[in-house]
This record gives sequence, C-alpha cells and structure tokens, in this order.
Amino acid sequence: MGSARPLRSTDPRHLGRYELTARLGEGGQGIVYLGTAGDQQHVAIKVLKVSPAEDPQAGKQLAKELAAAQRVDPFWTARIIDAEINGDTAYIVSEYVEGPSLREVIQQQGPLSGADLDRVAIGMAGALVAIHRAAVIHRDFKPGNVLLGPDGLRVIDFGIARLLDATSTSVSRILGTPAFMAPEQIRGERAGPLSDVFSWACTVGYAASAHPPFGDDYIPAIINRILHEEPDLGLLDRRLREVVVACLSKVPAQRPTAHELLTRLRDEESLRPTSMCSVVSSQRLMSVEGDHTDHTDRATATDGRPSVPHEPAVTDLRPRNDVMRPSAYKENGSAPFLKNDILAPHASRIYDYLLGGKDNLAVDRKRAKEAIAVDPLLPEVVRENRAFLQRVVRYLVTECGIDQFLDIGAGLPTQDNVHQIAQSINDKARVVYVDNDPIVLSHGRALLADNDQTIIVNADLRDGRTILANPDVRRFIDFDRPVGLLLTAILHFLIDEKEAQAVMRELCEALPSGSHLAISHGSADLRPDIVHRVEEIYRSTASPAVARSHDQVRKFFGDFDFVEPGLVWIPWWRPEAGPGQDADLVWFLGGVARKS
Repeated sequence: MGSARPLRSTDPRHLGRYELTARLGEGGQGIVYLGTAGDQQHVAIKVLKVSPAEDPQAGKQLAKELAAAQRVDPFWTARIIDAEINGDTAYIVSEYVEGPSLREVIQQQGPLSGADLDRVAIGMAGALVAIHRAAVIHRDFKPGNVLLGPDGLRVIDFGIARLLDATSTSVSRILGTPAFMAPEQIRGERAGPLSDVFSWACTVGYAASAHPPFGDDYIPAIINRILHEEPDLGLLDRRLREVVVACLSKVPAQRPTAHELLTRLRDEESLRPTSMCSVVSSQRLMSVEGDHTDHTDRATATDGRPSVPHEPAVTDLRPRNDVMRPSAYKENGSAPFLKNDILAPHASRIYDYLLGGKDNLAVDRKRAKEAIAVDPLLPEVVRENRAFLQRVVRYLVTECGIDQFLDIGAGLPTQDNVHQIAQSINDKARVVYVDNDPIVLSHGRALLADNDQTIIVNADLRDGRTILANPDVRRFIDFDRPVGLLLTAILHFLIDEKEAQAVMRELCEALPSGSHLAISHGSADLRPDIVHRVEEIYRSTASPAVARSHDQVRKFFGDFDFVEPGLVWIPWWRPEAGPGQDADLVWFLGGVARKS
C-alpha cells in the first residue's frame, strides 16, 4: 500500500483509538496513514477530505454507504475495519495490505503478459463481483487501487468516491481518475456497476502496455478519446483483447456485468484452469453460482438512478475465521512474497511447471529450470510422485473401503485429482483438500464449485489442531469412521524435525481405527549430492524444503502398520505396469500404513 514516509508536523498523531505512525500516500480523496490499533495490528487509515459536521444529511449518507462497503467480502478486497463519520474529521480504517500497487509494479517492472496478465485480470474481476454483490459501486477502479500483497491481490477504496459524492463539498469535483473513467461518468451521469467494468478494462489495458487505453496526456484529449475514439490496446492477447473490447463499449448496456465478465474469463481456453488450482497469489478466483441471467444496470430505480444489479451469490468455501494474514506468512515462510516479479518463486507452481502445467510464473519457471539443470530427471520424479498418489487413492477406495479423504497440502495438480479418482470409483466419496497457498485456494474453489462432495479449506499444516477443528472439515469428515489422510510431497516443507513430528502425532491421534496414512517425501538416501543441490535451489524460494532419510520418514508413521510393500522408493509402491526405465533414480520415498 505504498511506501511509508515520516509524518509531517501538521499530521495528527492519533485518530480515535488508533496511533498514526507514517504516511502512506495522498490523493484527491484524502490522506492515507499507516496506523496501529490497540492490538498493534497495522491498519491503513484514510482521512477523507470531507466534513460531515457541516452537512448532517451528508453524514447520514456516509453512514449508509459505509455500511454497504463493510458488507463486501474481504477475500479480494481490503477489509474495512472501522470508521468515524461524525465530527469534523471523517476517516475509514481498513486492513493494511503490505505490497505495491499494480501501478507501481508496472512502472518499475514494465507491462504484464501471458499468464501473469490473465491472473491479474481474473483477480480484479473477482473483486468487482464481490463489490457489486454487496450493492456497492467502486467508481474509481484503477491500477493505483489494486494492491499486490503477500497473501494476494486486494482492491481498495471501493465506494470511497461515493462517500465523497455524498457531501456538499464534492459536487463540483470530478470523482474518479479521467484515464480510467467510463463515458457516462465523464458526462456527469451517475455511475453504475457497468462503469466499474469499463474501468476494469482500462486497468487491464494499462497492465498490458504500461499506458491507459485512451492515453494519459492532456485531460481534455483523454476525455475526447474516451467519448469518441477507439482504445489503443497495444499487443494485448487476442482472447483477452476480445473481452476487454466488449467491456470498453461506449454504451453501458452493451458491456458484460462483472459476473458475466468473470464467467467469460474462466471459460476462455487460454485462461481456463487446467489444474485443480491456479491464479497468481494475487488472484483468488471466486466461483460463482446461482442465477445466470443477464444482470446489468439497464434497469432504473424509482428515483431515476441506475439500479445496482443483483449479482449471483459468490461461493466461498472458507470458514469465516480463517482469513490469511501477511504476518502469519512472514512467520512460517510459506507464502509467495513479492520480489522482482509479481511473486517470489513458490514450490506449488514449480511443481506445476515440472508436471507440464500452465499455472506458474516466470520466476517459478526460472527456478524449475535451475533445478532441472541439476537433475534432468526432476520432472520424472514429480510425475512419479503424482502417479504414486493416484495409485494410493485407488487402493484405499477399492481395497480398503475408504470413502473420505483429508488431503493436506493439495498443491497444484494438473490431472486426476484425488476427488476425481475416488469419486469415479465411489460417487459418495468425500474429499477435503487443505492448503494455505492463495493460488491453490483460488482454482480449487473454482474447480469444485459444482461438486458437493468435495471442498477446499484454508489452513496451515503446522497447525493440525486448527485443521481438525475446522467446521468445514468436521462437516465433511466423520472421524468416527476410517479416514484416508494424504500427505504427499508436503512434509519436506516442515524443516524443523521436532515440529514435523509433533504435527504428525497430532494428526494421527485424531484418526479412528482403520484409517490409513499415505506419505511421500524427498530423501537424500539416494543421489545425495543431487538432492542437496536441489535443496539449495528451493532455499531461494518462498518454500524451502529439506530431504530426509528413510528412518526419519519412517518415524512419521508412528505405530501404524505398513501395508505391503512398506516404505519404498515410490516407483516400487504397487506399480500398475512396472517401474519406468529411470525408476532407480527417483529419490522420493512413499508408503501407506493403517491404524490398528
């Protein structure tokens, strides 16, 4: 949310119960400060350039608009925590997002393209769905209001322009940023949801070319282009270009709604999730269900204003108390942090690339290629790990009668996910995926929107108690009956040995008799020089890993009874067609054990 700068002598030091510590930025709407609450949680405080005390009616309108803004789902947006709209000072307190804006990223690193651009486009569309669903209109959607934080993309300042519009002091002011405003806003007409869609398209165009589609020079020239000329979309990809062009129609009724936009982006071949999960951690793709009719703001309310359309409900499988916090990521080192690209390289996307998937970024591909240079058979290693998981699931369903699975560290598989295999054998099988990577959560929810036997929940492997107590886990998993607990290619990210063993004890103790535990894990017992060099590469990612010996991995199973052939190199665990020619070089151990 911008770089912090020292407070000026004229800046307040306290606002209500909040202590102000730095300036984050200033614009036409007001000044943004970094502050702390009583719990020392960082917050962003925007002091608005309005004075409700001068206009009591405006104060009432501010309260009404603020109540609507607080209903916006925080998954894609910076959550509004508090506000003060009485007296001489009006301010809004929101969740502090530690990261640059999309505008800053483009200015510093240049335009986005390919999957990076697709994911940003999808994330911003998801934010609009959430905003419009709460009957709020952003009115100032632009690159500066899109933040790329450590736990994902967040849209900020939704509804702030409307709050300013509610005051008598803002009547003569242009509310919005001209280069990203819709024609109807420029003409002085009241903005509607489709105005935000136009601004979304301008923002995508900016991200793809580093300049707005209608220019960023002389304001009258920009306005003339928006009203009368066609946009300059540079080298924007054909499929995304078609969507953007539709959103830039001069006629609001001809633009798609945010819901239609998100649906179309999901359905486009180049953007369609090809794995269980995708979307850069700054993109958390919402699954949309419900009415699929043509929702637009073509209708007019009785007061002559465009009505806010009813958006279909957003399916959000997260328990409401599990919102991810940047501080938690910093503590456990498991989140993708911003570095020289939108994100630092992350193991889940490196794994996806090694499997031949498309849900990865340039930084991930770079690290993956470095690892392949060390071990050219690394793609074969991860493919064997994937095949091991698939064989395990088939075995547990067909031979052990397991019909409920808890898959912790779901990752980014590209084909034959656990629920697909299990439910192809037993259509009543239930699967709970657990992960704390926003990318995994994003496409997981998108993929599972129509599957009432499978969910994905947000939790950290390090906190087994929270996983087991999660209400969605409890709703889907009956811990009075045998459970299949899957921990494939995940425990090596728990570097501390005592912590890893403690986590396993906690999880295993919760399993009822007859449950089965499946683990795969990188091991340095085979090809130690190669494995340790790969470890070094992973230490430069957001997901450092450690290889363990056979004896160390064996301890994770506790006193469970191994099924044949025990803990072995994964190509030798019940192969269906015999090990491949490079099986002797696959350095992952795998096994399945039963709780007596």
